[in-house]
Amino acid sequence: MDGFWFVRYFLGLMGIFMTIDLSIQKRDFYFSVNTFEIKSHQNELAQVNSSLGRTKTGLPVSSYGTLLMNFDTYGISVNVSLKQPGGDYILLVSKKISNICPYMEMENRPMDLAFLLFNEFKSQGHIPKCPVKKGTYFIKNFELSPELFPPYVPEGSFCIEGTFHFRHKTKLYDPLLHYKVVGNVNTQRNIFQLKPILVKGVI
Repeated sequence: MDGFWFVRYFLGLMGIFMTIDLSIQKRDFYFSVNTFEIKSHQNELAQVNSSLGRTKTGLPVSSYGTLLMNFDTYGISVNVSLKQPGGDYILLVSKKISNICPYMEMENRPMDLAFLLFNEFKSQGHIPKCPVKKGTYFIKNFELSPELFPPYVPEGSFCIEGTFHFRHKTKLYDPLLHYKVVGNVNTQRNIFQLKPILVKGVI
């Protein structure tokens, strides 16, 4: 299947279903995570580790990190790619939020994937507020929810990759942290995938 047709098809569905109340629509797919990596580019400023756990529904992601200095602001970048069986990865979403602090307490945040993921992180862990204080932060047992996506997502592989960057006065640490999640979009669960995996991290 032509890759550009696939991109247009998927983005068209996103546009249609983002205008509908997604919570009332049934999902016949789920996300399974195969690998999760997070690393620090400067261990003297940040130390992190990560793991995949095990639940009845899948392999939740957990990550713990310690910031060793205070920062004024921070931001996030997100790149989402999908791959059909036998094809290559196609970049669907690329978003960078230079400073996420103004959005931290907003009730009506922009409805795009970067903010939706950030909201999920916030609800399932302890993430930095602004200004950022040194200390330990975490995301525990995070699973990518189908409710964040249109009701119809084709099977295939996905890769979510990006960075966290931090600013202290005029100094920008970009990137300070780098993360990568690789997995599959499936319509039927494979019980043999529910095997705990420890993945790469630096602590």
